Amino acid sequence: NLVFGSFSNRDTLRLLNIATWKEAEPGEMLLDVDEQLDELHLLYSGAVSVQRQGRSAVNRSAGTFMGEVHYITKQPTSAAVSAAGQVRYLSWRYEDLEHLFNRRRPLGKAFESLLAIDVARKLSDQPTRDAGVAPITT
Repeated sequence: NLVFGSFSNRDTLRLLNIATWKEAEPGEMLLDVDEQLDELHLLYSGAVSVQRQGRSAVNRSAGTFMGEVHYITKQPTSAAVSAAGQVRYLSWRYEDLEHLFNRRRPLGKAFESLLAIDVARKLSDQPTRDAGVAPITT
């Protein structure tokens, strides 16, 4: 319900059925800069630290996506994400999401909207930044 509250129970189950539960230890890198990913992550519990351009910028907590900008744009990642403590998260392989969304196009559109909202929320949560420093999303 934290993230998929607006989805039907059936669609939430469809998404959960193709996800893999993962855990990370404090300090473990989940994403690094300039990576090409094949998975999208959703933080379930714990917190992560996001760094960009050598700056430790923000901590993110449960309910936030990791790698969502790469998923949307297919551009290499622009931020590094590490576990700020014990972390549990869901991971979806791109090919599994694509397969599901090809069969369930409305679910794919709803999921993309959810990612866009996540990115917008992250951008609006950012403190005023210095000129020339890009905003921090994952």
